[in-house]
Amino acid sequence: MSGFVGQRCPSVPSQACPLRGADADGAAVCADLHRIQIVPRGDYLFSQGEDCLAIHAVLSGAIVLEYVDGAGGVAIMRLVRRGEMVGSADLFDGHEHRTSARVVEDALICTLPEASLMTAMNADGAFAVRLLRASAEETHAFGDFAQRMASLPVEARVLALIEDLSAGRPRFVLPISKKDLAFMAGTGPEVLSRTLMKLQKAGVIWMEGNTVTMQDPALDGRAARIAC
Repeated sequence: MSGFVGQRCPSVPSQACPLRGADADGAAVCADLHRIQIVPRGDYLFSQGEDCLAIHAVLSGAIVLEYVDGAGGVAIMRLVRRGEMVGSADLFDGHEHRTSARVVEDALICTLPEASLMTAMNADGAFAVRLLRASAEETHAFGDFAQRMASLPVEARVLALIEDLSAGRPRFVLPISKKDLAFMAGTGPEVLSRTLMKLQKAGVIWMEGNTVTMQDPALDGRAARIAC
């Protein structure tokens, strides 16, 4: 269950907040308008079809955006990590969430309701520009993810996703299920299993259960160059 931890902007690096300026006080204009909450792994920040009445900045943790089609099929649209924003496209285009946001790593979320956003934008032009940029980045992220997944062979797709999930850690516990990883890579569980074995044999990762150890050449982000 989500827990609200207060209104004051927490002491996080400026790069963790897409609406903060270069200086530490850059988000002062919204300091009294937002809500800070801790959302545990497994909870939903919002669900597809719900009214969208706020935007959310991910200050820590990770979220996956899921889409359910008319036949009940589930697709994971992208991974959202620290420093990214969700909800702006839905808020400014119809006020309906078109995906669900499932937390896959305990997340610290800054929520800005629509009325607060309008107040902040009217009070500070620089804030309004930052919001527009963050909104554009959110929109482009969907296209960038789809393009990357479409242009890479399956081994490179899986490795790129694992690198994203690692957040630069050489050893980590996979925060999503292998079924979810298969969904994100646009493949099935059996193909994913074979692909993970290939990557281990190639010496780029090692897995013990859900614990992943990143090895060369995965450490320097060369997923796109994996030969298939």
